[in-house]
Amino acid sequence: MKKRYTLQGGGLLGGTLLVAGGVGRDMFGAFIPYVVSDWVIVAGVILGGLLLVTVITWRGWEFYRARRAALEEEAERVRELEVLHTRKGIVEVVSDRARLERYPKLWNKEAKVIYCFGVGMSNVTADSQLIENAVARGTKVRFEMMDPHWLKANLILGEQVDMHYGRSDFPNQMLCNLKRLVALRDRLNERYGKDMVVIIVYQMLYFHSGTIVNPGKPDSWGWTEAHQLNWPHGQTMMKSRMYEAPESVTEPPHLVSVLGAREKLPRFIVGVEPEDREEIREVLG
Repeated sequence: MKKRYTLQGGGLLGGTLLVAGGVGRDMFGAFIPYVVSDWVIVAGVILGGLLLVTVITWRGWEFYRARRAALEEEAERVRELEVLHTRKGIVEVVSDRARLERYPKLWNKEAKVIYCFGVGMSNVTADSQLIENAVARGTKVRFEMMDPHWLKANLILGEQVDMHYGRSDFPNQMLCNLKRLVALRDRLNERYGKDMVVIIVYQMLYFHSGTIVNPGKPDSWGWTEAHQLNWPHGQTMMKSRMYEAPESVTEPPHLVSVLGAREKLPRFIVGVEPEDREEIREVLG
């Protein structure tokens, strides 16, 4: 469908002046010759012609301005899309030390769903008030973390997690965090509605975290962070947003890649108790 450009403001006034000029011209031709001299008639016709030319010129200028503004807006959109595609939707890169400044802003935004994932969720369990405020606004929250029960049942894997984070007995700390999340989930679901908060665990050594607003939607955006050895020192946080990728299959946006990778993880929903596991279902909507 071709885009129609309309003039904002001045259209009614310009049309009125144009009609008035025509009426004035007809009145000059029909009545004025009987009451005024020829030179007055000539002057009136000239003035009427000037008025008509002025109105037409003015309307043409208004149309040119509207058309130019529309073309500049479209060109800016194309440039923005090219930049986003070049950077795969990554719009900001900051140090992990900026977390305390960036994450509260994300949780305070209006959203349908907030998808928060990580490994041990140590920082998340300290943000209970931010989380409750979001749920109180009607936002559904989906937590996802590495399964501490699975790690405790596989001692070698638990030792690898300790080595990765430079900690001792991290799986037990993760289990404590999971219990806190379950208690938070139960309290918020009782107060604000069933399944407002859902907890998911995955069973794989995958060291990655992030928080994404409205995952999978055109307005999706958020922060992601890969956990390198010696985490959290020297880590990098990336802010990304969704965009319409020209080559969505071979060159998808960063957020599409992140969500696609997480969907491939062996995942389970945490049941009533922290150790209960249920089959995964559609939980991001």
